[in-house]
Formats: sequence, C-alpha cells, structure tokens
Amino acid sequence: MARTGTCAVSVTLWHISLLVTFVGNYAESTAVRKAHSTLEDYSAPSRESSALGRQTDVGLASVLHAMALLSTGEGWVVGDLDTIARTSDRGGSSGIGGFQDWRGVSFQDSAVGWAVGSYAGIVRTVNGGAMWQRQMAPASAPSDLVLYAVQCVGDAQVFAVGDRDTILHTDDAGATWRAQDSRTAGVTLRAISFVDAVRGWVVGGGAGDTIARVLHTTDGGATWNYQDPVDPPAALHTVYFTSATT
Repeated sequence: MARTGTCAVSVTLWHISLLVTFVGNYAESTAVRKAHSTLEDYSAPSRESSALGRQTDVGLASVLHAMALLSTGEGWVVGDLDTIARTSDRGGSSGIGGFQDWRGVSFQDSAVGWAVGSYAGIVRTVNGGAMWQRQMAPASAPSDLVLYAVQCVGDAQVFAVGDRDTILHTDDAGATWRAQDSRTAGVTLRAISFVDAVRGWVVGGGAGDTIARVLHTTDGGATWNYQDPVDPPAALHTVYFTSATT
C-alpha cells in the first residue's frame, strides 16, 4: 500500500480488472438515463447550486476517467453522465446519474472524499458517497472550466487541477477554494501527486498538448516551478510519486 498524506491507495485485482474492462469504453444505459429525471436537483451544472446528489444502483455504464481505492477494499470511480460509482467489496458498485462529467476523485478515508469535473464542478462527501455536496470554485474560474484531477493531502487540504493553467487549493475542506499561480500559459493540467502537505507535482500539456509540462512545489503551491522532462512526450496525463525522489 502506498500512502500520500492521509489518502491511501492500494492496487488490487479489482483495480486492474476495472481498468481493463471499463476505462475508455462506452455503453448506453437505460438505468442511467432514468436516473437523470430523479436527480435533476443534482445534475444541473449551475455553479450557484449547492444541491445534494445521491448514489443509486445504476451500474457502470459510461466512460470512466479516474479511481480512488483504499486498502480496506472500498473504492470509487468517476466518469461521464454524472457517474460516481462506489464499491465496498472490490467489485460491487452503485452510482449516480446526470449530465456532468466527473474527471477526478480522491478520498481521505472511507467517509470523506472529493470529485471534480466539467463546469468547474467540485463535490464533497462525508459519508462515503451516500450524499454529495457541491462546493464553489473561485469566482475567477470560468463556468466551463474542466477540472481533471483532485488530491486530498490532509484533513482539510485539497488540490485540484484543470485546463487553462488551473491549480485550485483549499485548506478548509472546500469551504473556500482559491486559485494558485501555475506560472504557465495555455497549458492543460491533467494530473497531480503530493507526497506530503508541501511537496507535490502537477503534469499536463501545452500548445495543444504538443509540449509536456511538469510543475513542482515545495511550499504547498505558494510557488510552482518547471521541471520539464529531458525527452518529453507530446503531453503527460498521469503522475505518481511515492517519495520526494521517486
């Protein structure tokens, strides 16, 4: 098991099977479409809304983008059509249906977690996903901002990254989100990895994803510095550190 701050991640057979079977595959779901009508208060992408969303038994039926898995066997995946699915047995699942696309998910423990996605969407749960509460992105964030990844690094500290050079941070469990200066221009930031509350990396791509970008902080995001790879690919879509050097 690898631990980042207070957020545990464990790779299991369920983890591998889910990635192979579901990620990047799309299938129509009557159950998901039916769920739209029962979750209108949640699925509306209005940033002024603080409505709650519930997980319901709709199954995994959309493109999935990210996963958070605890060593206890509890896990969550997020994807298109407002899909947030949970397992408590490394395989059984439940989810919610709607029109927002969720791109990133991170859990502090079996109860507290965050998901981020389209329309500057940020939601938090304190009961393992039984209910989700919408949180407000900074007023400066465009309404059509896409957030691609989120990571909790402590009881109240969370980071999120997205397109248009976006790095967001909260130190009060999401009551207030603030933008950090990524010191980039025209870059889509897609992944984030912190090893503690102050040391972390963000990766993505600039110039239409033709240039790889790696950013590093040693002060909790107060300043971000370039650490571009020597032989970079066109863009970077994921990053994972187990220590400050590995």
